[in-house]
Amino acid sequence: MAYIEDGNIDIPQDADILSDLRALQKINGIIQIPKEAHTKSSDGGKRHGDAAIALALGIFAVKTMNSPIEFTAIPKRHDFDDFNDDISYDQGCY
Repeated sequence: MAYIEDGNIDIPQDADILSDLRALQKINGIIQIPKEAHTKSSDGGKRHGDAAIALALGIFAVKTMNSPIEFTAIPKRHDFDDFNDDISYDQGCY
């Protein structure tokens, strides 16, 4: 909650997300979503505070990440990446 209150994050002005965040309560010193907290989404479905949980997990990941994310780049495919307008689509692309 302090992360939000300090203005460290922008929250989308979506009614369902705001409803999930409003469901948060401090229970026995721990911020959580009460078991009985069920709301309806704008499309009529049930919501259980999933956006609040996702936000908390995202903040935790950002604050605890202490190494760069490693990845392997996908090899470049010349038939798609070097697009040439002279190639007809009838010829096919392999």
